[in-house]
Amino acid sequence: PFDPKTAFAPITRVAIAPLVLVVSKNLPVNSLGELLTYVKANTAKATYASQGNASSGHLAMELLKTRTGMEAVHTPYKGSAPALNDVLAGHVLMMFDNTTSSLPHVRSGALKALAVAEVKRLSVAPDIPTVAEQGIDGFEATPWFGLVTTAGTPAAVVQKLNVTIREVIQQPAFKARFAQMAVEIAADSPAEFAAYIEAESRKWKDVVRRSGAKAD
Repeated sequence: PFDPKTAFAPITRVAIAPLVLVVSKNLPVNSLGELLTYVKANTAKATYASQGNASSGHLAMELLKTRTGMEAVHTPYKGSAPALNDVLAGHVLMMFDNTTSSLPHVRSGALKALAVAEVKRLSVAPDIPTVAEQGIDGFEATPWFGLVTTAGTPAAVVQKLNVTIREVIQQPAFKARFAQMAVEIAADSPAEFAAYIEAESRKWKDVVRRSGAKAD
């Protein structure tokens, strides 16, 4: 019953939880380019898992399909864990999953991480190349977390909140906890955060429209 564009006053982003494109260790591919070639040659087997309809993993893969022309059938699950289990077992070809749940499997060797859906490599996994590095310029599909307050809050109050929150998230203990969760700190000015929200809304509205994605 509210419009997020007008109901809130953005304060700052706090964190991003980047998505990683993962496949089973047994799949004979080791890069995004090899995956695209494999999918083209095995269209009947081309399926991808997600955490659910209209989840970040679902929309990220739809964006990749749009940018590359790849064809793959969506298999939605109720959460990351069951989806990852079927990717691990090879029942589903691939998925975009968040770093928190996928990196432990990558580090154990059970999954291959082919690409990061971020504009730069991750500090927690600097060996995984970005999608953009592998030929798809500007590709970014990053779940983010931020703080907002009620629209109409005085600008001086919003600015004070922004400064204080940014000081907190830069504290060593806070940064260490985020790193432990494979989540990266993000911080903006209120104006930058507002512009980011607007840009994200436009981008994902287009992906949702083209894909027909609907939340359960």
